[in-house]
Amino acid sequence: MVAPRRIGILLFEDVEELDAVGPWEVLAHWTGQHPQDGWAVSCLSRDGEPVTAAKGLVLGAHVALGDARGWTCFCIPLARAPAGSCATRRTWTGCATNVRRYR
Repeated sequence: MVAPRRIGILLFEDVEELDAVGPWEVLAHWTGQHPQDGWAVSCLSRDGEPVTAAKGLVLGAHVALGDARGWTCFCIPLARAPAGSCATRRTWTGCATNVRRYR
């Protein structure tokens, strides 16, 4: 069996819960109901550790961004990108560089 293509949902401190969990719900349903399509979805954070979302929900990452080498697609929930998060322009540049490096 061929390894599935990977979709990563990037988690960061103060991410809006729905912006991360909504895509997870849709993608997890699809990949779970249609494994023959050859896709898998996981959540990742900069260091692989859980993050606390905007309203206090703690979201667990499956892997660290650096472990996403060769992944096919990334979902970046940017509706609200607070200062200092991985999604701000200054720090996201570093994350995006890492994503490109590991593809």
